[in-house]
Amino acid sequence: GGMGWWLRTLWEAQMRLARDIAELERALPDTYVRRDDFKDTILQLLSRFDRLEGKLDAVIKEKNHV
Repeated sequence: GGMGWWLRTLWEAQMRLARDIAELERALPDTYVRRDDFKDTILQLLSRFDRLEGKLDAVIKEKNHV
């Protein structure tokens, strides 16, 4: 009766939750980036900008002396 329906409803909800969690675990690496990976990438970008800035400064300095 009512108890069987209630238990079945709880079981189905638990199974949907487990399926949703498994799907989320699969999707997370494609959607989000780990903090360490993000930090490393930002540091690489900043390093490249620093090198670019140095090159631009050298070009400007050379043009000013010519």
